[in-house]
Amino acid sequence: MLGARLAVDPGRTAALLAFVAGGIGLGIASGLVPGLHANTIALLLGAVAPTLPGPPVLVGAAMLVAGVVHTFLDAVLALLVVLSVLLAGPAGVGLLAAAAVVGHVPVIFDARRANLMGVLVWPLAL
Repeated sequence: MLGARLAVDPGRTAALLAFVAGGIGLGIASGLVPGLHANTIALLLGAVAPTLPGPPVLVGAAMLVAGVVHTFLDAVLALLVVLSVLLAGPAGVGLLAAAAVVGHVPVIFDARRANLMGVLVWPLAL
């Protein structure tokens, strides 16, 4: 008769989830606090890694998660969106999104970015 077996160790899974939750907290802090960067968090985590319980790979997982969360909660981007909403309304956010898309064209086609400086000037003219 086939019995049910656990494929993972519950203790290691709980430790991984704890480190991921800590990384999420650190990423939120670094994303919303101006001047605090995810690289600073990674440096501090690397410094205290030997004193933390658990394998070092969990510290690496916390660093990775902190970097991803930091990317999504970057204060500069949030400030630009909020200012666009307050100063220009939905049209300003649409223009900001269109400028971001056009700004990625040189990156995609490996062209010079100076050719698209008008993307930055046009919203100021409005």
